[in-house]
Amino acid sequence: MTRIALDRQVKRTRKLLQDALMELILEEGFDSVRVQDILDKADVGRSTFYVHFQNKTELLHSCFDGLHALLEQALESSEDKGNIHPYFSFQLFQFVERNPLLFKAMLGKPGASAFLEDFLSSYIHEPLKTRMLHHRQSPVPPEIVTHHFVSVFIGTLKWWIGQDMPCPAEQMEEYFTRLVMPGVEGIQGR
Repeated sequence: MTRIALDRQVKRTRKLLQDALMELILEEGFDSVRVQDILDKADVGRSTFYVHFQNKTELLHSCFDGLHALLEQALESSEDKGNIHPYFSFQLFQFVERNPLLFKAMLGKPGASAFLEDFLSSYIHEPLKTRMLHHRQSPVPPEIVTHHFVSVFIGTLKWWIGQDMPCPAEQMEEYFTRLVMPGVEGIQGR
């Protein structure tokens, strides 16, 4: 088999496993899903699963590989390092728009929702903290600002997904910015 064919096969197998996990999370919740359930749903053998992933948590993390890349790109291309604008939000809304099943599963179940909140917090905390250091007189610790951003973002996502995404990502970005920026500007002392 050629390298290209193998790459396609690997991608296809990983996608089958990821889709099976998302469907099962929607049905049962992450904590209830067993590796055997994923194998049965994806029609994949146990040894094949373990070639790709160590466990179901690693499989769940793999669903966010594309989001990791988007957020890294957003961090690198962010021009104004002193601005606390939620630079990550538009990329996130676009990613959610392209992966609605993933986020419907993640936000609909408590264990998965906590994973998503932790993921977002860990990703935006350091960049946000660095940006806040440019505003040394900020009366609010970066940890609270990060928690606020993530909470508002998750709440906004839950509404958007719960309403079957009635508007595009661009509109959600505008709504989110209007919700969060007055508080951010207050922190910056504007």
